[in-house]
Amino acid sequence: MTMLGWAYGVAETWLLGLALVVLALGRSTLARGDAAPVVLSLWLGFVASSLARYGLQALSWTSPFAVVAVDHLLLAGAAAAAILRWRRTAPERASAGPSRADLVAAALAACVLGLALLAASAVAQAHPFGLWDAVSMWNLKARALAAGGERWIPLLDSTSWPDYPLLLSLNVARLWAYAGGAPAADVPRWTALLLLVALAGLLAGALHRARGPWIALVGLSVLLAAEPVHVLAASQYADLPLGGMELASLVCLWRSWRGRESTALGYAALGGAFAAAAVWTKNDGIPFFVGATAAVVAGAMLVRFRGDAPRDPLRVRRLLAWGAGTLPVLAAVVHFKAQVANEPWLLAGRSLGEVAATLTTLDRWKGILFVYGIEARDYVTPATLVLWLLAVAAIPASRRAGSRACFLLLVGVVVFQLTVYTLVYVVTPFDVLWHTLSSASRLALHLWPALVWLAFLLVGDDRGPDDAGASSRKP
Repeated sequence: MTMLGWAYGVAETWLLGLALVVLALGRSTLARGDAAPVVLSLWLGFVASSLARYGLQALSWTSPFAVVAVDHLLLAGAAAAAILRWRRTAPERASAGPSRADLVAAALAACVLGLALLAASAVAQAHPFGLWDAVSMWNLKARALAAGGERWIPLLDSTSWPDYPLLLSLNVARLWAYAGGAPAADVPRWTALLLLVALAGLLAGALHRARGPWIALVGLSVLLAAEPVHVLAASQYADLPLGGMELASLVCLWRSWRGRESTALGYAALGGAFAAAAVWTKNDGIPFFVGATAAVVAGAMLVRFRGDAPRDPLRVRRLLAWGAGTLPVLAAVVHFKAQVANEPWLLAGRSLGEVAATLTTLDRWKGILFVYGIEARDYVTPATLVLWLLAVAAIPASRRAGSRACFLLLVGVVVFQLTVYTLVYVVTPFDVLWHTLSSASRLALHLWPALVWLAFLLVGDDRGPDDAGASSRKP
């Protein structure tokens, strides 16, 4: 009963996300040969379901019956709107089915993913309740949310880091309602493994569309070859979901900039929603949201993505679509932050002068860089580095100005995020080595999917309808 209920709840989540993606993209959602929108639907479903569940939490309607009933009403409304959008969208041009290379690469990718799932399942079996933060924070928050009534705010305040957002915990509490209402330990464990599959599918689908099946296979192998990915996927932490939200936002941004005009605004809205969802997942997503929003503004003001076109006719509308996508999620974040205790731990009673003085302490910088070296060794194995270098050497990179501009803006987002993380470590009130060693692996997981995506965008040239829509447009 528990697993069937959980599976039903996950299916409802995916269908809700699929309906919302259809609203944004129309028939392109199910374009042949492009799996990324289908995988994006699962991620968006988790975002939308968490917002709905948070609304019920604020109204104290947290019984399993109320949760499931409202979910189905929401799905029915979204499905009806999606059907209308589908009917009003021009049919997609017929495209060829999967080639033999696609099928072989997909079979090999399934084997790679299966091995990664076995490794993560072994960790999950050894730690059925997750690691420390899952017990003391994420799943404890889910229990407080499932308790409902007026007690959930005091219960959240009693957890470690009460101001950490609720996307993961709300989805766990919601899936408990589908699984019978009891806080079964299996639900967060299965959800964690599902999110690993969703992350792998998103990266593979996005690279397949942008660079082809073999680059997608190599990129997936590099992503999953890193041992911390298996461990943290099974830990039931919010770090892997955060990495997934960030990757989803960057993929949507790339497609908004380099894709068809007909889907550019839809992808911009989805990118904004996923960037805001990074903040809704964990406070560590704030630098990503700021950097990604700055990239969208810079793209609207400074960059020409369309070759010799004197201006991008969608630049202002793309910026507005990005902002519209962020609003529902940011509203939930602001409301939540107003309900719980927020501790300014970074200052910890210190003056701004004392905090600034830590920036000139060379030993702190040395310690942080030492830990970064350890994490780089854990994530980037010699085998994966050789695979990437061989791919770069064998296939020339894109020389198009628009592609370079898009790529550099996305790199800027990741560099900004890493810079903020580093500055936080430098000024931390805790022992700098302890703080860095205890959390750098998790922060690296936030960046790792995006780094793999960007690394393999350097391989090969734009391909498929995404590029065709950009290059066939008249100035």
